[in-house]
Amino acid sequence: MPSTVRLFFDAIVAVAFMVTFASIAAFAAAAVTSDRTIIVVTAASVFALTGAVLLVRLWRITHGPDSQIGPSP
Repeated sequence: MPSTVRLFFDAIVAVAFMVTFASIAAFAAAAVTSDRTIIVVTAASVFALTGAVLLVRLWRITHGPDSQIGPSP
């Protein structure tokens, strides 16, 4: 049960990072241009890019050379 709560907490934190960075990018794009299409595309791109970076980071952490799958001796 605690491990499940930890997974949900980590997911919430990851989505919060993604939304925060997307919001910052959207406000920066809004300051540069008034075209709503560009603002939405910028926010969506930064949201997806942040998700991809976090996913690659998680993959590298779990599949590192010193990670062991299964019980340790």
